[in-house]
This record gives sequence, C-alpha cells and structure tokens, in this order.
Amino acid sequence: MRHKKIGVNEMAIRPVSSVSFNNYSNFSNNVAFEGKKNKSPNNRHCSNPMKAIPLATLIAMSPMAFAEEAFSLEPQEPKIENIYAPEQSRVVPLPAKAKILKEFKIDRFEYKLIDFDGDNSDYEVMEYLNYGPNNEIIDRAILKAFDFFIDPKDGQKVVGLYGIGLDEKNLNDYAPKKYFSKSYRSEELYDIYKSVIAMPNNNEAVREISIKDNYSSDSQHGKDLSDYEWRIGI
Repeated sequence: MRHKKIGVNEMAIRPVSSVSFNNYSNFSNNVAFEGKKNKSPNNRHCSNPMKAIPLATLIAMSPMAFAEEAFSLEPQEPKIENIYAPEQSRVVPLPAKAKILKEFKIDRFEYKLIDFDGDNSDYEVMEYLNYGPNNEIIDRAILKAFDFFIDPKDGQKVVGLYGIGLDEKNLNDYAPKKYFSKSYRSEELYDIYKSVIAMPNNNEAVREISIKDNYSSDSQHGKDLSDYEWRIGI
C-alpha cells in the first residue's frame, strides 16, 4: 500500500568541514542529539576502540587535503550488479519538512544525517558521499544496510554498503537513480559503521544485514526504495 505523498521544496546544501580518521572512534558517542531515546536498535559495540574526539571538535577543524590512501582503503567489487534501468531523469529536492541534522567529513567520506519526521531529533536517512583525490564526488547514495565479515584468508575486516544511488553532479537532487553497493577492506570503516547502526538517534535509517542476505530482493532493497520514494514525495 502506498503512503500519502509529501510535497517538496528546494533545500540548499550547506558547506561542511572535514576531519581525519586519526585517533577517531566511538562514532556513536560523538554524533549525538537531544531528543527521543526510545527508538534505539539493539546495542552493538565496536572492536578495537580508539581515543574519541567530540563532534564539536571534529566539525570545527579546518578542511583537510584528501590523500590518495588516507588509511589503506581497498574498494572491492560490488557483490551484485546495478539493477536500476532506466535511471530516473526527474530532479527531486528534499521535502520542505526535511532537515539535515548533522553534516561532517571523515577523510574522503562525507555524511549527512537527515530528519524526515520533523522532530529535529532522530534521523531517518543517511546520505553518503565519496570524494576522489581531486575533490570530485565518486559516489553518492542513501545508505540503508551494512554487512560485516572477517576475511578468513588474512583476518581483514570487510564492510559492505548497500542502498540507493543518487546523482553525483546535482547535490540538490534526491531522486533515486540506481542500485548502490560498495565494500571496503578497512578496520576503521568496519568499526565506524558498526557504531552508526547502534546510534540512539538512528530511526531505522540504517541496519545490519547478514552477508548471506540478498539485498537486491524486493523484501530488502525493494522495500527500502518504496519507503524512500514515499518520504521524498514521488
């Protein structure tokens, strides 16, 4: 059953500051809000915790120069092929009631936590932007699910990202463009995304799935896409 659609208006994207992964951990404690506390998912704990830096300090730091290999990231091939066809050409801005609660950068990744319910406390959408060495946007997506596993060959932590691809050129366009999946061999990102799921203000924005799950199925990606289209009013 389709939900009642919400009207939309243009919403400007504000500039953000950036920070480094050095000595950064305990993400859920540093990105915190005042507000409802009754929608918390089951608590999960990051392994190998590092020294935490308050969010105010992170946001106040000057922009960094993007390094080609800031922390030994090794992108993996997507687990499944993109399945959107054809791509949507319509430009869709954020709904008028939507509000970006937090914007921040960690090395070459930028995140925006967006409230769609109008309560200004919990976030229902997590936007992800991946920048290249020349500060160009390589990937942009709405993240919806992560899977986590340890490579038995070398013990390396691997995290898979899944969601809804967005336009990399027009940052005011929130129309879904394609299926998104990406994986990284990175202990830092593995721990960061574990913490993101456990944040008390994560109002079903992102979740953990099993590596055996087929995220491209109607029950996973199809449901996420339908819910997102309802939220942005298409």
